[in-house]
Amino acid sequence: MAPDLTSLPQGRWRIAHHTVEQQHYFNCPLQIGSNTEDKPEDADKYEFAVQPGDVVVTATDGAYDNVFDDDIVDVLNAVCDPSSMRAAARLGQLAELLRDVADELAEMACKAAKDAVSDTPFSVAAQRSGIAHRGGKCDDVTVLVSAVVAAGEEGEAA
Repeated sequence: MAPDLTSLPQGRWRIAHHTVEQQHYFNCPLQIGSNTEDKPEDADKYEFAVQPGDVVVTATDGAYDNVFDDDIVDVLNAVCDPSSMRAAARLGQLAELLRDVADELAEMACKAAKDAVSDTPFSVAAQRSGIAHRGGKCDDVTVLVSAVVAAGEEGEAA
């Protein structure tokens, strides 16, 4: 049985929540590891309500430094609009569709990271901090796209 995604919005996706960058100062993010004083308890904690059909994009700063929120929404709407998501769920192909979105976003971030002239979220933040920087920022890029399904539903885990 496919997940019940009948509550999906009609039309286009929008951003309902975006976390705040966690950094000591510009381009110095909190780091958890053996060579830092940052601790897991220093990280921000978030709780927010979700419902079946919501899509959650989780990514590293290498993605968010290089791809604007509006571009993420554009990719979601182009690759995984609500009607194609419902169809993919009915066909048991929801995980594959979400993987396609994640791949597209990661590819977009990697391309922007190598771009030396375009505006990126990182270059905009650099300029706001008084640093003359154009283009992207090379960094690790990891993107996970998931969909919320009702608890106890049969069907593929997405």
